[in-house]
Amino acid sequence: SDWVAWHDGRELGPPSLAAGWVPLPRADRYTQVAWEVEVGQTNGYRYYHPLATHYILGGGPLAIEVWQPFGDTPFDAAVCANFRGALYTLYRKRLSEVTVKLVNSGWDNVGGAVICHGSQPCPNLILLGDTQLPARVASRNALRLNERFDDYLKVHMRRLQDDFPSLAHYQYYDKYSWRAMPLLMDLRLLRFNKTALVAMGETLPPPHGSRSWTWEDFVDLVCKISRRYGPGLGLRAMSHFDEDFKYAMLMAQSRGAYLLQNQTCGLRGEGFRKVVDLWRRLIHEQCVSPGPWIPENLTYWHGVSPPGEALNATLVEHLDPSNPPPQGALSEYGKETSSEVEINRD
Repeated sequence: SDWVAWHDGRELGPPSLAAGWVPLPRADRYTQVAWEVEVGQTNGYRYYHPLATHYILGGGPLAIEVWQPFGDTPFDAAVCANFRGALYTLYRKRLSEVTVKLVNSGWDNVGGAVICHGSQPCPNLILLGDTQLPARVASRNALRLNERFDDYLKVHMRRLQDDFPSLAHYQYYDKYSWRAMPLLMDLRLLRFNKTALVAMGETLPPPHGSRSWTWEDFVDLVCKISRRYGPGLGLRAMSHFDEDFKYAMLMAQSRGAYLLQNQTCGLRGEGFRKVVDLWRRLIHEQCVSPGPWIPENLTYWHGVSPPGEALNATLVEHLDPSNPPPQGALSEYGKETSSEVEINRD
């Protein structure tokens, strides 16, 4: 009647503390779904198994396989848990008809593993990143969803696509066909210390202040705080893996800059040059530092991920972010970078 955790071919058991399931951090704040008897009960929606490689629900003849990229760790398991909750809500009245397998496949496999050929697995649904979709479409692994969307329109008398973010048409629509749909969005937030800004006599950023706000204003204020309170204290970048790059991309996108457009690299464009200038100032004037390793002040994951070693190396070694070394220091993935980029012009 609930999900069963598995480690490869070994059954770990249904949700229970005795079977090794662990409550998710802040699961008590999750919305109570219709089938829950009480909030906080041990189930596959509020608990996860740290050793699980996949989960199985039901026991019917119709097999449904779903891949998702996140691991069962305290800071990632919530995605898979919410997936389990949604799938259970969808199939809970048909558990004698279906067997649903939810696989923790990892990012490399959801984007690049060979599927549906010979003895290879053939998942019905894959949760992947936006940038991984084109490769799946090019490999003819992504089916047309137009008919499914038409069915939704007939039943609900409204278009499902109308609820999509505006960029979805450019990301998921190819040659008159919808190839994917958005499931979740990963937000990045800027937090500021209101007490400190008021004490400095500074106008608060929007929505609290009345004046406009630009990235130049942001950098000016960050460096002003660092000059007053100490090097690196203006901005504590709670960075992990590629979060510092995503931070820079937010700045670039606000200027209409792009990485690649019409086979033209945008890194040398005016928009990116201004972003690099802002980052160079943040680093060279010692306005930014990685967040300290204390439970109260780690990342937006609320105290799980450590500060980014890549950003720390940049700051400590005073590396120029516009001219990185050939390998290592700016990458937590352990992969060498290259000055040569191959572009598939097909």
